[in-house]
Amino acid sequence: MHPLSSVIGLAAFLALVSQGLATPIAGPTPAPRKPTDHAFRNCSKEQKAALVAALGDVVKLGAHAVNTLTHPDYKKNNGYTHYFQDADHDRALQAFRALTSDGVKYDFQCLPANHCPSGPRVLFASPPRARHPSHAPAPGLRPLARRRRPSAFADPTPETFSGGRHVKGVVRPIRVCAQFFTSPATKRTLPTTAPESKAYCAHKETKKLPDFETGGHTLLREISHLDSYGRVAGLPETKRGAKKEGAKKEGAKPAAVLASFASHGSVDWRRRTDAGNARSLKTTSAAKASLPHTYQNAESLAAAATEMFVMQKCGVKNVNV
Repeated sequence: MHPLSSVIGLAAFLALVSQGLATPIAGPTPAPRKPTDHAFRNCSKEQKAALVAALGDVVKLGAHAVNTLTHPDYKKNNGYTHYFQDADHDRALQAFRALTSDGVKYDFQCLPANHCPSGPRVLFASPPRARHPSHAPAPGLRPLARRRRPSAFADPTPETFSGGRHVKGVVRPIRVCAQFFTSPATKRTLPTTAPESKAYCAHKETKKLPDFETGGHTLLREISHLDSYGRVAGLPETKRGAKKEGAKKEGAKPAAVLASFASHGSVDWRRRTDAGNARSLKTTSAAKASLPHTYQNAESLAAAATEMFVMQKCGVKNVNV
């Protein structure tokens, strides 16, 4: 059984195969996987159903991206050119193909509502950052930007790593916040019927990319953070983590921070997960070799996949961010 079929269901997987959106694994068929092999820890029945639906959209987004990048006219597709350089094609294609690989392993852990911060993350100009209960600028400080908080986050450590809460040999989790199941963007799914497509594409000329995002967009981005994904996708290994920081108060012990580790997972350039930032990486990385590659940036992959899908589904040549 293909590992993907154990997640989205055999019938759904066979339907994707018939549409050319998924490829069966060649060779001997392994023993069927038990439902517990792909854990949904602390997830309700409804939450599991929502995650399974979002995973189905990850497959669709990845498969559509592969179809687009294997088309002779892919260089004319703004969904590609907005995020990737000419030389990135083969690596980007490999990254999208990796989304349905049986070598990418992960579990899900649904978190209680109070385990994830809510509201936009507001950055302020100097003096040092300030926090305000209403997310409004504190007196005398000018807000620089509002950045959305992630509604899910993957563990990028390799399975060979141990330290802190990380156990060697254990499949790494994607932790899902409660707002994933309530936010309009992550509750949304890709359209499958004519009425759904009509609603999805309504006001397409004035909509921006976030208006088309789905739960699959978010999970695609988080799956790409996994070390197991990065190895299959051929992403370069990068150092992560930090050393212990000095005590901020006299007599206090240094704050323990996760030891450094190496991971092949994607990164969040400038710690941002918006398409505008992903587009700017394309032009900036061309001038600075020290920056991550475009295909190595998580939102570049997610935004490109969503944009390419929207262009085909809604018949548009450009999507604003």
